[in-house]
Amino acid sequence: MEGTSADKAAVKSGALEIDASTSPDNPSRLLLPEYLNLFGDYKIEADVTHLSANEATRWHSIMYRIQNNNYPYYQMAVRQNATAPNGVEFAERTSANAWNVMNKSAFSEPIDAGQMYHYTIQTQGNRVREFINDELLIDTDNGGSYLKGGIGLQANGSKMKVDNLRIALQLKELPPRPEDHFVQVREVDTEIAMAPSIITEFSSKHQLENMDHGQLPATVIMHVDARLRVKTSDRRTSMISLEDALDAIGNRMMPAFYVNDRQTVDALVPYLKSMELEDAFVVSDQADLVARAREGYPMLRGIMDFSKERVGTTGDLMKIRKKTTLAQSKIAILSQAEATIEHVSYLQQRTIVVWVKEDTTKHRNEQYVSLHQMITSGANGIVTTSPSEAFRALKVYSHTRTLIRKPLIIGHRGMPSVAPENTIISNELALDTGADFIENDIFLSKDGYLVIIHDSTVDSSTNGSGRVEEFTLEQLRQLQVNQVPGTYYPEARIATLEEQIDLARKRRAMIYAEIKTDNPAAVDAFVKLVKKKRAEDLINVMSFNTSQLDRLAEQLPDMPLGLLTSGYANENNVNRGLRDALRTVQTYNSTLNISYGGLGEKFMEAAHHRGLLISPWTYNNLSDYKGVFLQGAYGITTDYAYWSKDWVYSVQPEKAEYVLEVGNSMEVSANVESYNRARTAVKPSIVLLEDDGIVSVEGNRITGNKAGRTYALLRYTSVIDEENQYDVYTEPVLLVVKKGRGK
Repeated sequence: MEGTSADKAAVKSGALEIDASTSPDNPSRLLLPEYLNLFGDYKIEADVTHLSANEATRWHSIMYRIQNNNYPYYQMAVRQNATAPNGVEFAERTSANAWNVMNKSAFSEPIDAGQMYHYTIQTQGNRVREFINDELLIDTDNGGSYLKGGIGLQANGSKMKVDNLRIALQLKELPPRPEDHFVQVREVDTEIAMAPSIITEFSSKHQLENMDHGQLPATVIMHVDARLRVKTSDRRTSMISLEDALDAIGNRMMPAFYVNDRQTVDALVPYLKSMELEDAFVVSDQADLVARAREGYPMLRGIMDFSKERVGTTGDLMKIRKKTTLAQSKIAILSQAEATIEHVSYLQQRTIVVWVKEDTTKHRNEQYVSLHQMITSGANGIVTTSPSEAFRALKVYSHTRTLIRKPLIIGHRGMPSVAPENTIISNELALDTGADFIENDIFLSKDGYLVIIHDSTVDSSTNGSGRVEEFTLEQLRQLQVNQVPGTYYPEARIATLEEQIDLARKRRAMIYAEIKTDNPAAVDAFVKLVKKKRAEDLINVMSFNTSQLDRLAEQLPDMPLGLLTSGYANENNVNRGLRDALRTVQTYNSTLNISYGGLGEKFMEAAHHRGLLISPWTYNNLSDYKGVFLQGAYGITTDYAYWSKDWVYSVQPEKAEYVLEVGNSMEVSANVESYNRARTAVKPSIVLLEDDGIVSVEGNRITGNKAGRTYALLRYTSVIDEENQYDVYTEPVLLVVKKGRGK
């Protein structure tokens, strides 16, 4: 019905080929027999491939529920680069003959011309499910506008091959949508923004049945063997079948399957796939096992267990980052002893989510204080034998909105609100006002240098004209960059990534590097430079271009990736948006670097419990900037890093221990740190962890009432403006009261 050359849509060697590579046959559409218009609930199966594509973004599709033997209709579209965030689509060709892409997903690999892929579409009422090779990619209820219609094939800039096309009625009721099985994690009674997720280990069916349903942990760790039995953590005793354990938790908590050998992985993965259980984790202290499980079932979220390892240096922390990434994981479990504020923040800044495992050798009366130590470390999750005590501890932080982690400020192209974008002076000014990262845009010069400029041409940001990658570095340096009105920085020139690395190292900052170009040679140059400068610890990397992310993963497999994208966030249907986001980022084991439209607290909290780091962009409205800051976002990208230069991000006690005698009083003091690196002495509020009568408190003054030891948190309330304030807390401080002389 579309396409004019008969020989461009013909059976060859027993399979149908539709060649829409060139005009007038691009695009080409072919309709199947008209009697199919009478039906709407059907199952369509076919073996399909791209024999060729004009470019990786070109696609072919199976059309269904076609109206008027033309349009509107729905289609399952598959791009040659099916790994792109929109590699597979559920799309509508509307009555206005325009596209409305309603759902998108990523397949695990690009479509290889030498391989046939089994496509499946199931429709029933408003439900539509789309599969490749039996992997469910899209499951939506957006198919209600057209309930019956024809079926056809379409190629757009592609040479499409189709074989074994089969159509049957979809009589069997479709299963619930996968997101319907996602756990609704109960948020605890606390003012902490993105409070630590609470995790416990499975010890018995009785344990789960008797948990307070109002205070359930988010995740339950189950030690599993190759017979799919749940065992004790020492793996000596078999407790219950995995099937019974999963029945016991239902949709109340997320399971995390701890594996110790390849046989267990190979038994577990097909079992979980058969159940379509997606909202789950796989855990091990062996990176190859986590990677094997993730490869077999990409929706499983990976966790590396380092709780038995010592961490002495930043080199040890970088090994954790690398090993976690090689395991196709984002979460690392540290022991309580190693989860210092410094260690936790170091890993988090380098896009590793940190869970802390409590020290179970501590006396029970020390456990409560230990929980506060883990909370104030800034950990993303706490693995504890006593979830109820963890919830009790979290309730202490109830004065006003509380931040336990520093929201990282990402200077978008430096600080282009005051100086020319992507220049060294702009980067320096952003760092001066407290940015933690320099964000950039990377292209490759004609002579092989990685240069920092936003567009593929120099036209919009300099006095020159032409494609960036057709200039040598020397030629680019001769261009005058556009100045910000009201300012003048004559020294400003197009920068190189190497210069930014030197600046970041000098200023103890980091770079958020965006591979903007689609030139494969840029990835080669990036990897070579990072290794030459030994700059792995200074850089996080991201891209919109998934082909570039794939190349980076091949050449630098131990560096975490960030996927720049938009959409997904949905406050009205959190689980659907969350599943769509996870389906995409799990393919690349990446963070979600997302445009902030539609992003809200419910989505961020749900993602947080699943170890998904969200770094939204670009906040150039002060009200929105304040809002996401108070929501505790991982990273905040902005042109205006100076907005938060005076905001406090941490408070430290003057002393870790205060000693006084019964009847005596003393003042407690602390220091706060602001983004501009100012350190200021303050008088904090004192929050006692236990009402044991050992001391009494008034303001920042304590009075000894009776001999003993007790603990307190020091709290500082930071004021942004009349409507926005927040608390920061110290780690627990020891208060010791001694008997006076002669008493």
